Amino acid sequence: MTVSDHIHQLLTQLLEEKQVVVWYDDDGALRDLAARFHAPNCRVVSASDSVLQARREADRVFRGLNDSDNPELRNANLLIYCPRQRAKQDDDRCQDPFEVFAVCGVTFGDKPNEKIQSLARQAMPDRTTEIDRIFDEGEPTLAMLDGLKAGMSYPLVKDCLGTDSPLDVAARVLCVGGTIDQLAVAPGAVDEVLRLLQAEYGYEAPSRTQKSESKLQMLAHYVLLSEFAFDLDGPVDKALGELAVASEQHKERIFALCDRMRRSDDTREGYIAAAQHVETQLGLRALYKDRENIGQRDTFPFEERNYLDRIKPLIEAGKLDEAGSVIADRRHSIWSSLGDRAVLWKTAERCVELLQAIEACRPHLPGSGKSVTDHIRAYTEREWGLWRVDRQQRLVEQAAAACAEDAEVEPLVEVCRRRYREIAEDAQSRFLYAVQQHGWPPDDVTRQTQTFDRHIAPVLQEGTKVVYFLVDSMRYEMARDLGVTFEEIGAVKVEAVAGVLPAVTALGMAALMPGADGTFKLVGKGDTLVPSVADTPLPRSNERMDFLRDRYGDRFAELTLGDVLSFKDKKLSQKIGSAELLVVRTYEIDNLGETTNLYHARKHMSGILGELFTVTKRLAKLGFGTFVYAADHGHVLLPEVAPGDVLQKPTGEWLLEKRRSLLGRATGSAKGVLVFKAERLGINGPVADMAIAGGFKVFMHGAGYFHEGLSLQECLVPVIVLNVSTLPAEGVAGTDLQIRYRSDTFTSRVIGLKLFFQSLFREPLVLRLEAYDATGPKATLVGEAADCDARDPNTGLVTLLAGQETQVPLKVGADFEGKQIEIRAIDATGPGVVLARLQLKNAVAF
Repeated sequence: MTVSDHIHQLLTQLLEEKQVVVWYDDDGALRDLAARFHAPNCRVVSASDSVLQARREADRVFRGLNDSDNPELRNANLLIYCPRQRAKQDDDRCQDPFEVFAVCGVTFGDKPNEKIQSLARQAMPDRTTEIDRIFDEGEPTLAMLDGLKAGMSYPLVKDCLGTDSPLDVAARVLCVGGTIDQLAVAPGAVDEVLRLLQAEYGYEAPSRTQKSESKLQMLAHYVLLSEFAFDLDGPVDKALGELAVASEQHKERIFALCDRMRRSDDTREGYIAAAQHVETQLGLRALYKDRENIGQRDTFPFEERNYLDRIKPLIEAGKLDEAGSVIADRRHSIWSSLGDRAVLWKTAERCVELLQAIEACRPHLPGSGKSVTDHIRAYTEREWGLWRVDRQQRLVEQAAAACAEDAEVEPLVEVCRRRYREIAEDAQSRFLYAVQQHGWPPDDVTRQTQTFDRHIAPVLQEGTKVVYFLVDSMRYEMARDLGVTFEEIGAVKVEAVAGVLPAVTALGMAALMPGADGTFKLVGKGDTLVPSVADTPLPRSNERMDFLRDRYGDRFAELTLGDVLSFKDKKLSQKIGSAELLVVRTYEIDNLGETTNLYHARKHMSGILGELFTVTKRLAKLGFGTFVYAADHGHVLLPEVAPGDVLQKPTGEWLLEKRRSLLGRATGSAKGVLVFKAERLGINGPVADMAIAGGFKVFMHGAGYFHEGLSLQECLVPVIVLNVSTLPAEGVAGTDLQIRYRSDTFTSRVIGLKLFFQSLFREPLVLRLEAYDATGPKATLVGEAADCDARDPNTGLVTLLAGQETQVPLKVGADFEGKQIEIRAIDATGPGVVLARLQLKNAVAF
């Protein structure tokens, strides 16, 4: 008896006994069975589409069940199908529109012995082992379970393969190498397999084939083309018309077989190879390259490419929800999660998210009459602030850099860049107009120069140890993401403060020193200007650290971010000593933008946030409880500076010349340049004017990264205050981590890895996944985890759940040409403990 037959029998008996049955189906797995359910004198009401309509129809039928004047319904039975779980508590059941029918009659599907796995075991008691295995491996469909057919037996096949389950036998023949040869040496086994395939799937071997084992060679064409044809909207292309496909009666079994092959570890790789082979042999990509409606299933790789091609027309038409649905539907596709394809789809997802953020923020841009404070509030607003657009733009550029060698998503990225530039420049022109009217900084916004005295000095007075991070070029939206990351270990507050102008490192870092508010100014030094606090010139980091050392003596220590990341615990403790104020300096974000090519800047800039997170956890373990993160300035990150974006400098006597601004005295004007009186911009020094490049234009050619101008991205800087309350778990004891790959050789620069870990503890495992060109400690980093669901886009860290396999693509750098790599999973909470390694040989075609 099949599972469907068994369920039908149970429901029929209940209807005869109780007349009214409410059938609960937790996840809708039995929806198709309910749709075709038929029993004598039974009325079926389904709540699949509309609960309200189903309740009304159930009321109508119920009223007529014992109505002598209603011959249509008199003495009938009522079956109500609800594709959800029955409420467990009485109060919740009172809200269930079908509970009254359950009380009058009986329920089905809400008891343990009425769940689908138990029902399958009841229907086929001699196949309980297979049933339990199938449920352990995944979520079998009803058709898959029905395909087990308890009553049929193939002894030769079972003796040869250890199973005669049609699903398992067909899957092994198609996907597991050596299976056909194994059958061929067992007399009669191939013929028995052919009978099994004909009975279950309607497969007829080609008559021209003489050898028994050769009769199985066309099974892949038959099964895969059948699934494709069943799923296709309309007939198959006439070029395929002569090829055999299954009849409608075998549809559900074909679907179940293909799902089994794609989902199971033992057959997935074989399925991929078979589908790629059949697609190439039949020329399907060319036949269907212009066809839109190719179904929803996952048969061939060309279908995934067709879906990816759909996204650009949808976003250009403003159909962002539809584009998002295409991406969501493909999220767990065997093809879109395969290596480099996973990276492309993640980039497409980032593009849609950026465009959605733009649409959400656009209606809230401040009008021309608003103040500078209004612009700041609109930029920082939690739900629809323009910072969200900047955040998504950063993630798009990061994702685009990860697949820069593949032009497939480049049109999507270009659309995003164009629309980002449109909204950013619109907001910028409104902001600059407000600054012209009201000046900078606003009186009711905290100033950057107040940072130390507001957040560091009071903590030190209380005798609490504090870490002060000086983060070069961290813009506000990055700080928002970093703050979210910190929420797991303590209370976090992120605020935006008005930075000093111009937004350059020397000035911004000096503004973060103690006593800067009221004493910060610019002073002449030779033919240039330098910042000064309390009449002490502080042009460079050395002078600023000496300034702090003079104030705090042995209570003060300073390190770089790289020091904290690389020092072992003992050495790190020695370097910090008894210091209560530890300054950690990092210039990595600015260095990436200023000194490397823009490709590497976009690709790695967000990774600094992950290093800050790692360093924070290490220092928290050493007894620091308060952490303050402050930036000198933000930045603008564009793919390039177009020739038309380079402006002519206005004439003048300029003491400080930067790409986006000039300080000194203006003697003329220039197109696209705004000249402000220095005091209107809060500048205290021997200068009369500041010339600002309008929009996001510059005075000098260079990269699309810059920060010296007057925009919210550049001069609205973040301060994060973290008070640690939960120390990170110590070490990774009891952790068994495995890195898996389908081969010992990689042939693509994007390697689709699977990570699995068991642990004595249930906490998630956070790690860095990296590739090196050798196995020793001096090996060079050549690759890292690519964007995926398991990877935090802001920190680059990968999170794994205990007992759950996780797919993570790893991207090897385009310039790597070595013979092999070593992939390392590195604990993100400590000084680089390697939890697992995997060596792979390089077979990428150069």
